[in-house]
Amino acid sequence: MADLVALAAELAKPAYAGLDDAAAAVAVMAASITTDRRVPSAEVARLWARRGVLANAREAGERGVNAGARTLGWRVLDIVTFDVLGELDTANADDQTEFRAILNAMVNASLMTSDIRAETVALITKPRTGRDVFGSLDSNDIARARAL
Repeated sequence: MADLVALAAELAKPAYAGLDDAAAAVAVMAASITTDRRVPSAEVARLWARRGVLANAREAGERGVNAGARTLGWRVLDIVTFDVLGELDTANADDQTEFRAILNAMVNASLMTSDIRAETVALITKPRTGRDVFGSLDSNDIARARAL
């Protein structure tokens, strides 16, 4: 059975407005849905090393303009250098929220550009079809999700 809460969230998107339950089931199964995945910290470390982010983080950790910048610099290094997380379980909602907040803080602190943030997000996400995410759906599944 489909995760009805996740399905209801998907159905709240404008693409499904006005579709009857049967048409919505077909549309959801064909949709491209991006989900987060578990990523080894080493993959993120390779990307950030190649793009200069780790050097920026080390500089911020050692000589940041304030305590917040220094803390962020060391936190970034902890994530990848010391393999604190082993793997980034961004499929876990709490980890996803924390990691995306760290990415935003890194952009705000000029440790990385928005382009590198986008590369990192692409690394931790996986496009899938709605059928992959929710399984086979019919109008009854859609009706139950819409009733939530």
